[in-house]
Amino acid sequence: MEGLLWLFGVAGFSLAAGALAEANRLSTQLKALEARISVLEEKPVSQNESSGTSM
Repeated sequence: MEGLLWLFGVAGFSLAAGALAEANRLSTQLKALEARISVLEEKPVSQNESSGTSM
């Protein structure tokens, strides 16, 4: 019985560590995406319009 509890403990710890790593990865991706969005928001509107109206 103790072996089974130990096994569940190890599995739970492993699952928690994996979830923490995934949350960290998603947080990093979110920060990168926010940085890219802020760069796009800083571009002047005239550059965006001139590229879309050249027909």
